[in-house]
Amino acid sequence: MSVVFSLRTVSALPPAPELAGLQVMEPSIGWQPFDDPAWSFALACGGHRLLVQLDHGRVALRSRQHVDVTGRFADLVAALSRWRGGRAVLDGELCVLGDHGLPSPSLLHRRAVGLGETGGRLVLRAFDLLVLEGADVRGWPWHERQRALALLPLDRLGMVERQPQIRGQGYWLHDQAQALGLPGVVARHRDSAYGTADGHPWRLLACGAVRSTPPPG
Repeated sequence: MSVVFSLRTVSALPPAPELAGLQVMEPSIGWQPFDDPAWSFALACGGHRLLVQLDHGRVALRSRQHVDVTGRFADLVAALSRWRGGRAVLDGELCVLGDHGLPSPSLLHRRAVGLGETGGRLVLRAFDLLVLEGADVRGWPWHERQRALALLPLDRLGMVERQPQIRGQGYWLHDQAQALGLPGVVARHRDSAYGTADGHPWRLLACGAVRSTPPPG
């Protein structure tokens, strides 16, 4: 697969580092909600952050601390092994959806420590793309990486979905997170490269004792 975005082509990019050389991009924490069309917003689900490598049916899962957790989620690995494309690395959040389709951290923990099927539905919510066809796409703007991620046939694998994003409406989504009892909202600047820290391009708008609606006027 070779995807063209403006003048960028996958074939012209340098090869990506091995999975062990990739680090997750972390949001800065504690920001107040805001509205801005230059940003996209998504619900934080309180799941397990994973880097997921797919390569012609071979699968590797790494935690944010770079622990190999491939053996802990056999059903997810079986689904991901249907991938027949070249090497890709996804960034995502592993969740167990419980009552009313809401993430349940307790059910996820029981799965992770080996208690087996404990109810709920295990799902990987992919929200970024680091490697495509073995090429390093971390330098692309976030919105272009999202376009590439949308073209991947992840829905054919089962247990994988793209994380829903909403553009510009941070106040509204933060209100929804508060109402659902979720940890908060992650805001991502649409022009940000992966791994950059200047200007806090990823922000966690945590739920709690904050004003979640804009001032009147």
